Amino acid sequence: MIAMGPLVNNVLEAIQLSETAEKTDLFTAVRFPFNLIPDALIESISKSKRIILLEEHVAQGGLAQQFLYHFAKKNIATEKI
Repeated sequence: MIAMGPLVNNVLEAIQLSETAEKTDLFTAVRFPFNLIPDALIESISKSKRIILLEEHVAQGGLAQQFLYHFAKKNIATEKI
């Protein structure tokens, strides 16, 4: 999971209360826009092939758009679920 903004605290609490907390990786985006994806995030996505992005709603130019751009540049693939 990748979260940004005020949602981070809610996401962290939800993960801690879940049965899958030990299997969940949480990353936070603190600078935006960004130009670097941490190796730990790439490794996590490569293992699971899944990602959940949580952010406040914006019409264009949000966190998801930034990540999709960088994932495409690095050929990082995910599964649709």
